[in-house]
Amino acid sequence: MGTLAAGVAHEINNPLTYVLGNLEILKTSIKKLGISDPEIEETISSAITGSQLVKEIVTDLKALSQSDESQTCCDPCEVIRIASRVAMSDLRHSSSLIMDLPQVPQVALSSARLSQIILNILSNSARAFKKCDSKFNEIKISVEKNAGYAQIVILDNGEGINFEDLKRIWEPFFTKRTKSGGTGLGLSICRRILNEVKGSIEIESELGNYTRVTILIPFAKQVSFSPEEFQTTEKMLETLNYTPALMVVDDDTLVLNLITKMLEEVFLVSSYSDARMALTAFKKGEKPDVILSDIMMPDMDGNAFFESMCAQGAKKEQFLFMTGGAVTEDAMAFEKLMAGTNSLVTKPFQKDKLRQVIFNRVTSLIAVENTKKTEHLDDLSTQDDLTPSMVAELESLLGRDALKEQYRKLDQQIGDFFVQAQNLKARDLASLAHKVAGGAAMLGAENFAKTLRDVQKAAVEKDEYKIEKFLTDAKKTAKFLKHSISEYQNQ
Repeated sequence: MGTLAAGVAHEINNPLTYVLGNLEILKTSIKKLGISDPEIEETISSAITGSQLVKEIVTDLKALSQSDESQTCCDPCEVIRIASRVAMSDLRHSSSLIMDLPQVPQVALSSARLSQIILNILSNSARAFKKCDSKFNEIKISVEKNAGYAQIVILDNGEGINFEDLKRIWEPFFTKRTKSGGTGLGLSICRRILNEVKGSIEIESELGNYTRVTILIPFAKQVSFSPEEFQTTEKMLETLNYTPALMVVDDDTLVLNLITKMLEEVFLVSSYSDARMALTAFKKGEKPDVILSDIMMPDMDGNAFFESMCAQGAKKEQFLFMTGGAVTEDAMAFEKLMAGTNSLVTKPFQKDKLRQVIFNRVTSLIAVENTKKTEHLDDLSTQDDLTPSMVAELESLLGRDALKEQYRKLDQQIGDFFVQAQNLKARDLASLAHKVAGGAAMLGAENFAKTLRDVQKAAVEKDEYKIEKFLTDAKKTAKFLKHSISEYQNQ
């Protein structure tokens, strides 16, 4: 069932992505053009609502068929909402469903197992009424906190259960509905599932009046989430102060075109319908800030693309993966791995949400890089700008006056280096950095020499971002070095 659901989801979610996405773009474009027509707006909104309903149906199908044993917790209220929609085929003609579902923490049970319990109870409740009268017949579902548990109560005003039968309802194969296909296993299975997570289920009933089912499930370990906040294009550009490069890989060209339209206001998008082409572009020097790739692709899938790109120097943190539902076992395992690192985007996606996810990844990468840079510079500033033992040895060999002259020349070289570096090609910059680094190292200026070797390496790789970064490092180190040289000259 899980494999079937994943296959259905994959086949529906891709076309649904560009239907829903293009409807959102159309809605935005009409506003930009200043077109104000209530009928057009209502038509587009209705189409978006319909698309979102299809999305919900697919999501529900996946959630209810989820067989992943590694999923150990879920949102009980969300599972109840999903299960109630599925159960409505039984309920809509016989009774009305009333739900009170305030937000509670996640519980220590998978969505598949909890939905199995809820569907079983709702199915029993639907058959508790002798007559189909949705105005009188009621099923109420409520959720509340009870110490360290989520308490779920399902109450119906049906015929109830007689005392003798109530004593036997937990017995396997005990049923009063053999003609309608009842096996008598549902409640015993529900109880076993709940016992496994140290939960419980109790049933009380009064013949002719009601049946109340009370379920207790322990809360899972708390995980805090920040509220989702979508920023405007202007706010994103103001925060970033530059246009991040985004590489997008998906074998579906309609999805590629949609993503470009969605993101081109904020990101510099390069798109590839073949992961091998994207890999070749990266090898030739394309340097994306973030890489957004599909998982299920022919020839080279997302997993193989990820491994190949990382082998070429891409960082794992740069990747985000899109999924409409993995089908193969390998793809499912990779999807789970990416979900665990918060690197998974589910199709179909909304424009604002997709942009925010990528924006968040860019800003987190910048923050990490800035932290590394600060730590690197702090490291340098705590070390001696001139190695004392090297200075003492040079003094004994050259004499103090001769050594002062060498430091005067080094000081001049440092100034000349930064003036020339601004206008040099990468190859010439690498050569000059190598030359000055060698002289600085010979005179005991190891910190400065190290930063120049970083500049040299970046220039050889023709990585403009790293060149600029290491030149900035070198300038700060040079400032401390020049101060040390000045102090030595005045001794």
